[in-house]
Amino acid sequence: MTFHSPTKPLVLYLAISCIILSFTSFKPKTEPDVYVVGSEDRSAVYWKNGIKTILATGPGDAIASNVYVDGKDVYITGYTRDTTGYGTAKYWKNGKEVVLSDGQTMAMACALFVSGKDVYVVGFEWNGTNNNRVAKYWKNGKSIDLTNSPEDAIAYCIYVEGKDVYAGGFEENTYKENTPVTIGKYWKNGRTTSISTNDTCTSMIMDIYVSHGDIYTTGYAAEGKRQVAKYWKNGKAVNLTDGTYDATGTSILVHNKDVYVCGYENGIAKYWKNGKPVTISDAKPASSASSLFIEGEDVYIAGVEYTGKYAVAKYWKNGVETQLTDGKSDITIYATLIVK
Repeated sequence: MTFHSPTKPLVLYLAISCIILSFTSFKPKTEPDVYVVGSEDRSAVYWKNGIKTILATGPGDAIASNVYVDGKDVYITGYTRDTTGYGTAKYWKNGKEVVLSDGQTMAMACALFVSGKDVYVVGFEWNGTNNNRVAKYWKNGKSIDLTNSPEDAIAYCIYVEGKDVYAGGFEENTYKENTPVTIGKYWKNGRTTSISTNDTCTSMIMDIYVSHGDIYTTGYAAEGKRQVAKYWKNGKAVNLTDGTYDATGTSILVHNKDVYVCGYENGIAKYWKNGKPVTISDAKPASSASSLFIEGEDVYIAGVEYTGKYAVAKYWKNGVETQLTDGKSDITIYATLIVK
């Protein structure tokens, strides 16, 4: 799969879900707040417990791509684009806009991580000299390039553990029959690791998670004519699907030594626990799972179903769905985060 539109990689309806529940012997179990971010009618929007708030509108389109909650602070990444097609990478903290790029080219903020007082935002910015996208992250607003080649690259995900900064995405490597080949890569403190064993076959990293120094990534790699959903632990691949149908892993985490991945196979939303698949939705013609989080024994999955003209945003708790939109408007859901 080759991405040339800044939003096309995100049509996977990426979502990252985080649920934190708390209780004491004196208080009943509290219900979490559910945040969903995306775009609706060309505006960047988010929903908190089903109530929509518009973050930004035109004059071009605007997108909210991801969300992160740190204590009482809510961070949402994305971009706004003017009528010339130029996009400004930015994030919103509690609704207040923080601009990361100058708006003189195309740039986008894809994800965010907060560590202590530091805010890390990952994404890309267009390089007019080489006419390519440069994968990068911003630390407290300061731009740090992850790639410096003339090839196209995007970083979709970021994770910080201690003093180490991890990011994942892709960088184009070569051309096969005049088609760009994207190679899934992750970066640790700027040092690159490719997850592909064949630089002539397309691969992609969509999410990254770090547990006790072990690096887990998920996405897909092409085998034959199909995309195989996989996860990698420290670069070693584990196949989640057999290549009969196209499939992608979109979100990964580790909980009590169990590895959870969500995504889709053949247009069917699924998650895998230690490689064993569980179908979330078989809505026709298609569905996709974008994010997951585990709290205790509860499995939360976020995604979309296509049953009509427009997608319907939903999340599932242990298989029980909650519908967030009515399918009557043009929406794209990119990420969710659930917190107490």
